[in-house]
Amino acid sequence: MLLNWRLHHNPIYNSASPLYLDLSAHCDLTQAQFSTLADGGFGDGSLGIGNATDELVRRAAQEWLMKRVVATDRAGRIAYEGFIAEVDAQSGTHRYLRTMDGFANRMYGKFQWAGTDSALGRCPSGAQCLGRVQREESHVGSSTTQTDLGIKEEWLDLKEQGVITRTQAQNKCDARLLGTLSARALDLQFGEGASAPPPQITLAVWGYYATLGWRKQNLRVATNTELKTIVETALTRKSVAPFLSADFSQLPTTGKTIQFNSSGDWLWLQDYIVQALSNASPNQRRLFFQVWEGRRAFLLVRETAPKYFSRSDDERLFDSGRGVIPPYMVRAGGYVVAENADIALDSYSDVIGRNYAALVETTTYDDVAEHLAIPPPGDLAMTSVRLLARQKRNQRA
Repeated sequence: MLLNWRLHHNPIYNSASPLYLDLSAHCDLTQAQFSTLADGGFGDGSLGIGNATDELVRRAAQEWLMKRVVATDRAGRIAYEGFIAEVDAQSGTHRYLRTMDGFANRMYGKFQWAGTDSALGRCPSGAQCLGRVQREESHVGSSTTQTDLGIKEEWLDLKEQGVITRTQAQNKCDARLLGTLSARALDLQFGEGASAPPPQITLAVWGYYATLGWRKQNLRVATNTELKTIVETALTRKSVAPFLSADFSQLPTTGKTIQFNSSGDWLWLQDYIVQALSNASPNQRRLFFQVWEGRRAFLLVRETAPKYFSRSDDERLFDSGRGVIPPYMVRAGGYVVAENADIALDSYSDVIGRNYAALVETTTYDDVAEHLAIPPPGDLAMTSVRLLARQKRNQRA
């Protein structure tokens, strides 16, 4: 292994996010890998801990969800930063499952109402009006997950249930909220044939870009506005991106001004940014929004020069100055040129025209095997975790 893996406190719970546990020093890491994405920055990853003690299994099940994960090399450079999104902790016949996938601690309900409501006012006679209710974890109990884990919303579309009262909408949201707050499981196996493997822990880690799919934004941009301003305002307005740094120095001026979401639709922040970027391409060049180390937001205009070089007779990768770059520091979003001594280099001013160049859409790095893979775009596969999360998000949109 080339990296040191450490757990830090959730920055929502403790803004300083101090060290919680040095995994590399105190645990037997049997699995350690992560991905990077051109659209997103740090992506999914996984960590496996073998020969865990029963105490460590219980701590993982009880405390590790949403802990910050940082992997650094010997020079102190951050190769990966994300958070624990799922905990699968096994101790004998007990298996503890914790996940942020189906979890939510704030609920919105969109519903139809009619008549007069003390909070909503009066709906015109004979008409059906649309309303929205917001319910918090405090409405259904004394849970403090918003303080400990952060806010994760779910939106219910209750309009198909016909005309209902605001109280009925609140009750339906409360019932749903009670379920999402307890989105966890305990898998017990007993009796003849029940397996009892040694204590072990498997962690699913996500990059902080994933948290932009947890809150909605309805920012209206009715006049032509610089894209940088739109993105920065969307990230800061109503505090819908609390996990990201307030340092927006890596959001450059693009020279593109657009109008966007003039109707004020509520969009998941991730979708809001992606759709805004799709409406603006400086000089017909693709834009990437990414979240890298320090949980800082980056806005990248597709580069015209190669960022990486490779050779078929060399297992190393080289940067733009032909210096060797560690495999764990290779990131998606730049172009890689496959060059060999027997191939004449393409002399195009824009890398997109080179025959032996390709955009790095994603990378996967396995720190146990010390192996880097850069698959072609056609091989990009949606992980089961992300697929389920997307399906759930579409159901509650």
